[in-house]
Amino acid sequence: MKFIAVLLIVAMIVPQIADPCSPDAISKVVRGLEELSQSYVNVTSAVRYADKWLKACGEGNYTEAVKVYSNVSEEVMRLSVFRDSSRLGMLLYKALTTLVFVLIPIAIYLLLPRVYLYLWYSSKKRWFVVKRK
Repeated sequence: MKFIAVLLIVAMIVPQIADPCSPDAISKVVRGLEELSQSYVNVTSAVRYADKWLKACGEGNYTEAVKVYSNVSEEVMRLSVFRDSSRLGMLLYKALTTLVFVLIPIAIYLLLPRVYLYLWYSSKKRWFVVKRK
């Protein structure tokens, strides 16, 4: 009886090693990659690691899965640092693109008549006017 009580206490105190092929671990990594991708972070390297990891899980190669799972987790943590800067960069890119699309018609409206008149006057300035009698 004491053995079972000690075993239960040790099981609660000793941290359990998470199974890298468990659905919880897979959903956690996929959710992290999805959030990073929605924040416009380039996640191709992490997706390659995740592909290797899922292949190792599918083949039942537990040691390879643990190693690649640690790589995937590190990559997701490394990329999460770039989340805010990537979002700010994409927001700035969209704002500048919108500004250019708004300014093009205004520039054409204001500059096209002036350019046309300048070209017309410059082509006609060499003409001689003859006075009629």
